[in-house]
Amino acid sequence: MASLARLLLLTVPVVLLAALYKYNEHLERKKPDWKVTADRIKLPDGRHIAYEVVGSRKARNPIFWFHGLASSRYEANAPQLNVLEAVDAYTVGIDRPAIGQSDPHAGRTFESFAADLADVADQLGIKTFFVVGVSGGGPYALAAAHYLPERVRGVLLISPASDYGLLTPHQRERWNQFHGATALSKAVRAAVRFAPWTLKGLARLSESKLGGRALYYGVFKRLIGSLRASRAEVDKRCSAAMKAQGVIPQSAPEPASDCPEPDKIPSALADVDRNCIAAERPDHLTRSIPQSQLQRTAAVLFQDVALFHTPWTFNVSTIHPDIRRATHIWQGTGDKQCPVVGAEALASAIPGSKLYIEEDGGHFAYFGCNETNRRKSLKSLISSGRRI
Repeated sequence: MASLARLLLLTVPVVLLAALYKYNEHLERKKPDWKVTADRIKLPDGRHIAYEVVGSRKARNPIFWFHGLASSRYEANAPQLNVLEAVDAYTVGIDRPAIGQSDPHAGRTFESFAADLADVADQLGIKTFFVVGVSGGGPYALAAAHYLPERVRGVLLISPASDYGLLTPHQRERWNQFHGATALSKAVRAAVRFAPWTLKGLARLSESKLGGRALYYGVFKRLIGSLRASRAEVDKRCSAAMKAQGVIPQSAPEPASDCPEPDKIPSALADVDRNCIAAERPDHLTRSIPQSQLQRTAAVLFQDVALFHTPWTFNVSTIHPDIRRATHIWQGTGDKQCPVVGAEALASAIPGSKLYIEEDGGHFAYFGCNETNRRKSLKSLISSGRRI
């Protein structure tokens, strides 16, 4: 009897692992259960990158727009068309691998992202361009500047994720005391300090179909769910704003059908950001975020987190001097996602860059819901751009 028990203890895990392996193979072969609706570029290795163009391709200043964590190519509409026309520019938003409608890329790096960007630009006939990185898109904008110095004309960072390795001891103390409101941010900070290898491990696990799907439902969806909280008054402001703009009639019931549901406003955001989403940018919740989760894989989160919070593979201080002088960093003091100290560290590490601090600016409201700042930031970017 004892020998039978030992045999079972040995064989059951092996059988279970074999079954999981076969099921993962099945998932890998299975066709996507979503329909391709985006414009996509086919890369030399057969993968596809989805993109979105906002504005006229005849404009003189192309801007590649890199979205934040758990967002998508639709962020390219953030500047708004009238501002793009004013600075003679258009934006190209691209989904990072496994996000939105771009194919997965196991083991992707900052350098591989820059190589993908170069291929996309080539196929779109864009020789030189500006790059904008919002939040988690910031490191990718800097990677493009580092790896593609002959093509990048200037960089705009909006509340960027930063390189922990750049921080001085005093700045690290401020970073560790930063009271981001999410369980995810606290867990990541703990992993960075005590067990950075866990981030890479989760990223690798999420790159398999089975691991990515399991982590998506077991971790990612729960984290997203933990960010939701009732905010009826914000929804009311959304209805009021739409009525004031003539989008819906004054007699329309509240909340307006195009407003995000009250419980869909992330409570982890600063109030100024929550109000911005509800009043002017509901598309961030109705389009950008849902699109990012289309493939139902946790790679949408863990690949980025691992790259951001382990040592970066390039040195921002060695970016081409002309690009450094055309680098603009914007940061809000009320940001509950990215601490101000991260933007300060980047500015110190990039000689010649300009740092703009918006008091109580939140994570993105100072740009997304402030046309003056949108015009100022893009005008400064383009006017300082290097001539190639």
